[in-house]
Amino acid sequence: MTSIILFEYLFVILQGMGGTLASVVNIIAISLTDNPLDMGFGYFLTAVIIVIVALAGYLALPLIVSKSNVTVNVLLLIIKTN
Repeated sequence: MTSIILFEYLFVILQGMGGTLASVVNIIAISLTDNPLDMGFGYFLTAVIIVIVALAGYLALPLIVSKSNVTVNVLLLIIKTN
């Protein structure tokens, strides 16, 4: 039951992390350069890196899940509850 409740609040937790990450990147961009074009490129590059890391993790998930039947059962339970 606890894992289901945590899964329901995962979206809110990730939104908070995304806001924190955006603030940190903004502070770093302001401290590194005064050129708005460079700041925009930094934001874009940060987003591209995060998307690549997320995609790599998503593609690696079947390899990780196939190693453990327990993990497969937990993921199936989460999918069925939603």
